[in-house]
Amino acid sequence: KHMRVFSLYHPKTVYFWQLDVFVRHPIPFERAYKRRFIASSQTIRVPLLSLRDLMRTKRMAGRPHDLDDISDLQRLYPDWRTR
Repeated sequence: KHMRVFSLYHPKTVYFWQLDVFVRHPIPFERAYKRRFIASSQTIRVPLLSLRDLMRTKRMAGRPHDLDDISDLQRLYPDWRTR
């Protein structure tokens, strides 16, 4: 869907994880920043998309695994509209 991202991952992790960094924002930055979620682990704090904005970007991408992710997230977080 013409979204440009850099995908970062660490191949030696026990569980595969991936971090996508958007080059072009599919959601206006100011709006996404206001609704951000701060994840923290020990001394590191990382701002992430809100659950609502994450699902929006996945819907915009429209790939089958993104649509599956949306279904899983809605099941895990029934109150997703408020997050």
